[in-house]
Amino acid sequence: MVEVVVATVLFGLLMVVVFIALRAGLAQVEADSPRSQLQAAARIIVDEVAGELRRAGLDTLVPANPNNSGSISFQIVSGYDAGTDTVTYDPDVVQYRFQADAADPVNGVDDDNDGVVDDGLLVRQVTGRLPVILTTLVASGDFTVTLQGSSLEISLRLTRALKANELITFEYSTAVTMRN
Repeated sequence: MVEVVVATVLFGLLMVVVFIALRAGLAQVEADSPRSQLQAAARIIVDEVAGELRRAGLDTLVPANPNNSGSISFQIVSGYDAGTDTVTYDPDVVQYRFQADAADPVNGVDDDNDGVVDDGLLVRQVTGRLPVILTTLVASGDFTVTLQGSSLEISLRLTRALKANELITFEYSTAVTMRN
C-alpha cells in the first residue's frame, strides 16, 4: 500500500514537471508566432516588388534616380525587336508607394494610439486599376528604394504593435540589378 502511494506521488510530480515544460514551450511558440508572421510578410512583399522590378526598364523608373524614396513607378518590358534594337514596354505603369493612414497622418505623432508613429499602408497600383493594399504594418520611411549604379535596393521594415504598446519589427531588403 505504501508503495502505491509513493508511486502515485512520484507520478504526480513527474506530470507537474512535464506540464510546466509543455506550457513554457507553448508560451514560446505563441511569442514567436507574430514575429514569424512579420518576417514572412516582409519577405513575400519585397520579393514581389523585386520580381516586378527585374522585368522593368531602368529608363522607366520614376523617380529616375530614387534615393531612399518612399515610392517607385516603372513600366515592365513587354518585348524586344532585335532588328531595330528596340525595347517595348507595357503601357501600364506599376507603382509601389507608402500611403499614410488617415487616422495617423505623417506628423511625428502616434495619432491613432496604436504604439506606431505615422503608420500607414504599402500600396501597389497599376494604371487604370484600383490600388491593392499589400500591408498595413508599415510606417512612414519604412519602405525605401535606392538606386546605386544599376543596382536598385528595396528595403521594407514592418512593425506590429502587441499588447501594452510592445512593438515588434522586422526589416528585409534585397537588391535588383536593373537592365538598361
